[in-house]
Amino acid sequence: MNTIQRQFAVTALMVTISAAFAQVPLGSEFTYQGRLKFLDQPLNGTADIEFTLWDADSAGNMIGVTQSMSAVSVEEGLFTVALDFGPAAFNGDARWLEVAVRHPAGSGGYTILNPRQPLTAAPYALQTRGILVDDTGRVAINGDITPIPNSGLDVHGGHVIVDNNFGIFSLNSDGIGFGAGLDATPNDQLDLYAGGTQRVRVFGTGAMHIDGEVQSLSGGFRFPDGSLQTTAASGTGSSIWSTSGVNAYYSGGNVGVGSPNFVNPFVASRYLIVNGPNTGSFPGSAAVVLHDTVRNRQWSVAINTGGALQLHKSGDGSNEVILPVLRLLGGSDIAEPFNVNGGEKVEPGMVVTIDPDKPGTMRVASKAHDKTVAGIISGAGGVNVGMTLSQSETIADGEHPVALTGRVYCYVDADANGGIVPGDMLTTSNTPGHAMKVIDHHRAAGAIIGKAMSSLENGRGLVLVLVNLQ
Repeated sequence: MNTIQRQFAVTALMVTISAAFAQVPLGSEFTYQGRLKFLDQPLNGTADIEFTLWDADSAGNMIGVTQSMSAVSVEEGLFTVALDFGPAAFNGDARWLEVAVRHPAGSGGYTILNPRQPLTAAPYALQTRGILVDDTGRVAINGDITPIPNSGLDVHGGHVIVDNNFGIFSLNSDGIGFGAGLDATPNDQLDLYAGGTQRVRVFGTGAMHIDGEVQSLSGGFRFPDGSLQTTAASGTGSSIWSTSGVNAYYSGGNVGVGSPNFVNPFVASRYLIVNGPNTGSFPGSAAVVLHDTVRNRQWSVAINTGGALQLHKSGDGSNEVILPVLRLLGGSDIAEPFNVNGGEKVEPGMVVTIDPDKPGTMRVASKAHDKTVAGIISGAGGVNVGMTLSQSETIADGEHPVALTGRVYCYVDADANGGIVPGDMLTTSNTPGHAMKVIDHHRAAGAIIGKAMSSLENGRGLVLVLVNLQ
C-alpha cells in the first residue's frame, strides 16, 4: 500500500464585518490550506480528502459531521478547501482537525494522517472567547443562540437577555422582564419574577397586577384623589377592616360601595352607601341582596327605574315582610289602584263608583246618592298616597290609586246642597266626579263617602275629607 506523508499549514479565513456596510451576515465557513507529499515528493493530481473535527488531540469526541471532499486538485503538493462544521462547533474550547487522504481519487482506502492538527485562533474570528455569532447575526456571550439563554448574555434583533444564577433580565422593544423563573419574553409590560413565579406585572396602560402582600414601610399610600392613607383601622385585621371571629367590621367611619360620595340626610353616626348605574327595571341602580344559600331563599332591596325603593323576592320560602311597626312619612291614605272607565278626564280628587259592566274597575261618579260609590282618587291638593295595595298582572291592579280610607282632598260642589263645613257627611252628586253635602240621610244611606274636614261656602273646589264609606 502506498504511504502518504504530509506536512501542512492551516490558514483560517479571517472575517471582518462592518456594521455600516455588511448586508448579509457571514457564515461559519473557513478556508483550509495544506501540502501533501507522495513518496516524499510533492503530489500532483487529485485526491479524495476527509476532514473531521475533534475536542482532543487523540481519542475524544468528534464535533459536527465529516467533511468529505472528492477529487481535490493538488498542484506541487498544495491544495485548498472550504470547511464548515457549523457555528456551534467553535464555542471557545480547543479543537483538533483530523485529515484522511485517498490517492488516486476514487479508488483504494483512506490513510489517516497523524497527528491531529490543533486549530489556531483564526477560525475563532466568528466565535471568540465565549462570544457566539450565528449565521443570522445573533450574538450570545457565554450563552446559547436561543430566545432564553441557559446562561450569559444574548443580543439579537433588538432583544437583550441577561441570565445568571440569580435571575434573568430580558429587554426588547415591547417590555422588560426581570427575575428568577422568567420563562417568556415580555410583551408591552414589565414583569418581575421571584422564586420562579411572576409577582408583579406593569402593563403599558399603567395598570399593575401584584401577586402577594403590598406593604408600605414608611409614608403610607396615596390615592388618585390625593388622599394619603398612613394607618389601618385598629383591631385584629390587617387592613381598614377588622375581624372578630368569622365577622368583619369597620368602625372608622362610613362605608361606600361603588361611590365615595355620601348623602346622609338623617346625620346618622354610621351608614352604608351602595351606589351603581340604573340599568334595568330591577334591581335598578344598586341592590343589597340577602341570600340564604342553604334554603335557596333571596331578598333584594334596590332603587328601581322610577326611583322607588323596591323589594324583590326570589327562590323558595314565604313572600311575607314582617315588621314590628311601619311608619310612612310620604302620604296619608291607603289606596288600591284601579282602571277608571268612561270618556271623562280622570284627575286626582274625583269621586269614583264601581263600574257594574266591567268587574274590578271604576267609573267617574255622575249621579246623586249613588250606592256604588267606592272612594276618591288620591293625590289631589299635594297630599300623596300613603300606601298602595295591589297584585301585579291581575285584576287587583290598575292605573289610578283610589283612596279607601284616610285623608285626601276631594272635589265638592257646594252649590248642589249648600256650603260645606267640617263634620258634614258627603255623598255623590250629579256633577261628574264631585261630592256634595248630605241633607237627606235616608237617601244617602249606603252612598256616604266620608266626613268633611275643611270648608267650602259655595261653588266647586277641593275639601279635605276623611274617607269612611257608609
